[in-house]
Amino acid sequence: MLGDDLEADILGAHKAGMDQVFINHIDAVHDFKPTYMVRSLKELETIF
Repeated sequence: MLGDDLEADILGAHKAGMDQVFINHIDAVHDFKPTYMVRSLKELETIF
């Protein structure tokens, strides 16, 4: 799951057993450790 909303996109995907890519373009502070975290879509090239 690719998303920029930690609660709706990322935590929802985690609960469903999916890998998550959190696009944290606003540098949100959080305690959850998603599968991947990037600041921009361009960084996805380094993951996939």
